[in-house]
Amino acid sequence: MSTVSKTKSKKIKKFIFNDCGVIMNPNIPLKAQHPKSLGWDYLEISTGIDTNGLWAYGLSYPCGASPCSRGEYKTEPEAILAAIQMLNKHYEKDCNVTSEKSFQYTKAALEKFSASFLAQNPQLDYMPPAGTQLALF
Repeated sequence: MSTVSKTKSKKIKKFIFNDCGVIMNPNIPLKAQHPKSLGWDYLEISTGIDTNGLWAYGLSYPCGASPCSRGEYKTEPEAILAAIQMLNKHYEKDCNVTSEKSFQYTKAALEKFSASFLAQNPQLDYMPPAGTQLALF
């Protein structure tokens, strides 16, 4: 096991890695699960500092997939934005292998999280997918 420390809000968070270099205690800025869905049927964005000192993201979403990035982002917001963009592609394809209620619930949670996150991080260069309206005006 190895660790990487990062200062966050005047606190130091140590990210712990297993023998394969996987972050065992990531930050989780978004987790959404329909109350009646199966345990594995949820949406989650996780982030952490990789062994190279750059930010990485991990995803779990209702399709049974769990893609992740290696450390390639200078800041955590950049990693979260990349995760949002990856998830938007997933939902555009309508890759629904779970219940329709769960799929729509997690899709709505992502849209709500994205709008709030982007409002708090206006410095990020983000183009929403075609047909997505994040605000009325």
